[in-house]
Amino acid sequence: MTRRLIAFLLLFTVLLLFGCQSDEAEIKSSFSIKTSVSPNQKNIIEIQEMSKEDNVGLHASGRPMFHSLRIYYGEYGSLLEDFVVLEEIRMPSIDYFDVVWTDDENVTINVIPRDDTVIDNEVQTYEVETYEFDFATETLSK
Repeated sequence: MTRRLIAFLLLFTVLLLFGCQSDEAEIKSSFSIKTSVSPNQKNIIEIQEMSKEDNVGLHASGRPMFHSLRIYYGEYGSLLEDFVVLEEIRMPSIDYFDVVWTDDENVTINVIPRDDTVIDNEVQTYEVETYEFDFATETLSK
């Protein structure tokens, strides 16, 4: 029992002194790619690119690397804090985003790819990806 207590206290002390490091990279910066308002100006979405910085997450120039795309959403005129993350998106393959509102509560986001993208000396062809967001349930579906 005493050895377990000593081991626990030793581990606790080491973690306290050196801190626990997370594997997840910290978001360092973001910028708005596209903003769209519903037809009657009830709701708004904003697509933002998030960048990270970690030991291996920097460009040669020292700039943070792409991390993820987020769709911030909320009532028009409010501070946008809620978001959903677009999964499995490769930024080099995206040409633009086409946003179509069905009504004030439902929006479709089409991720339009570039014609062909060369990655690692291979031509990559991508399909249009479509996401639908419902403000009433706050859900994103593909």
